[in-house]
Amino acid sequence: MPTINRRRPGYTLLELLISIAIFAGVMVLALGAFARSANSSAKSNLVREKSEAARSLIDQISNDFRYIDKTSKPQGCSASFCINPLVSGLGQNSVRMSIKYPNQLNIMKTYFVSNGSDAVVRVQEYRNCTPNTSAVLSCPPDGVNTTTILDGKYYLGNDDLLKVFDGITETTADSGFLSINIVLKPKAALNCDAPGTCYELKTTLVPGAI
Repeated sequence: MPTINRRRPGYTLLELLISIAIFAGVMVLALGAFARSANSSAKSNLVREKSEAARSLIDQISNDFRYIDKTSKPQGCSASFCINPLVSGLGQNSVRMSIKYPNQLNIMKTYFVSNGSDAVVRVQEYRNCTPNTSAVLSCPPDGVNTTTILDGKYYLGNDDLLKVFDGITETTADSGFLSINIVLKPKAALNCDAPGTCYELKTTLVPGAI
């Protein structure tokens, strides 16, 4: 009489445990790779935001520097622009310039750093200025407009805020230039000690350069 084989195809408990262990290992590796990718993407976005904020600030100042009027002098300056002019209320971290856009009257602009731990860059602008007999700009007192031009997410993180603006006023001996050193610190950060917390951007501007 033939023997009947009652065994059915299937997996043993040991085989199932091995399969589960392999699947779990693959999932751990996949999730780890996804987390690293997401973290790297988030860091890249933060760096890009800081870079755009710093470049936007410097681009505005450099655009004004292209239109500096060398035939006139802002109040408190001996040339068409000066660093840290002797003007009350501006502090020792500012740059003032005489600007003349095409087909417009002169504009006197001053970029300065606000005081305190929440330091930001602000711009003070006088429009419709006219040079007097000494080539010094005379501006209407009611024509002033002061605004903040730094992105609202950031403060200046410079350890020595005097280094934000530096340079040499144009004279007969020196060609004149403005150095800008911007260090952006997120408002939530206490300082720039942790790697990647702050973003630094430096540049040097020359009047009339494109």
